[in-house]
Amino acid sequence: MAATAACAARDERCFCREADWGCGAGGDRSDGRDHKCARGCPASAAGVRARNGGEGSGGGGDGVPSGDDSGGGGGGCGGEVAGGCFGTRLRRSLDVLGGALRLYGTGRLAIAFNGGKDATVILHLMRAAVANHRRVVATEEASLPSTAAAAAAAPPPPPTTTVVLGSGETLHGSGGATPSPLPPPPRPTASSPILSMYITDADAFDEVECFVRATAARYGIEAVDQAGGFKAGIEAFVRCRGVAAFVLGTRRDDPHGGRMEHFEPSSAGWPPFMRVNAILDWSYADVWRFLRHWRLPYAGIYDRGYTSLGGVSNTAANPKLRRPDGGYEPAYCLDDARDERAGRT
Repeated sequence: MAATAACAARDERCFCREADWGCGAGGDRSDGRDHKCARGCPASAAGVRARNGGEGSGGGGDGVPSGDDSGGGGGGCGGEVAGGCFGTRLRRSLDVLGGALRLYGTGRLAIAFNGGKDATVILHLMRAAVANHRRVVATEEASLPSTAAAAAAAPPPPPTTTVVLGSGETLHGSGGATPSPLPPPPRPTASSPILSMYITDADAFDEVECFVRATAARYGIEAVDQAGGFKAGIEAFVRCRGVAAFVLGTRRDDPHGGRMEHFEPSSAGWPPFMRVNAILDWSYADVWRFLRHWRLPYAGIYDRGYTSLGGVSNTAANPKLRRPDGGYEPAYCLDDARDERAGRT
């Protein structure tokens, strides 16, 4: 099988040169098909094995790119990941999330974390973006004048005019022709935890649901279970939590993702909210580059040949990853990203 040949060198920790991550003749392609390095490893797994220190769903690390340096991270190989097209897409994703946080803050921006690979990428990008957002807010607040200094620098209040009516009633008012401006609204806090919505489903994989809950606890995510299906769940979540935007893991090669923009209002008939598509331009290979390079935990079901997750009743291991012995290669060994949903029925 092609998948077996593609991953034959996995234990040898092969990796592509930095040039292979770019957009040139040897780089990853816009059609989503993975470029193979000279040693046979697909780019979806290449460039990460020499640094990840382990295979599988643990990886052993908590590295995440910082908001101000998309080339950094726990893997120690930032130059290879951040170079070329993928580095551009990674920085663009962090910029999109930074803009969303400026618009909505952490209190009105949520993620929809269901344990899938794309949602896992979004979670860790949000961790980086929120950390950077907090630094920016702290710097801005430190540059503001103190209350005492602001009071001393403020212009004196206008004189007060007292009018005595014939009945003896007095009216007090400002002597100026222009009314005093309203006080500014309170600044949104940057210390709120990342807010996450999880749509409960009786057909969900138990191990994926366990991964969702363990991940939320591990990273201090404010996770909220929402029943009733995706649309009804979002409607209730928006109404009860005051959320104005959701960060989603939609990619252009997903169904209905081709015409999306990074900021996309919800469709007619849905509750009003902004869809923030932070990894819209990422490929299937990019997702695995990111997760495995920074040694980020992902749901272990992906190591058993599952490449796209729905429910138990409509999802099986991807037949393109089946080995001659009947087992399956991990999801990151998929040769052709167009087969990502081959296990879905």
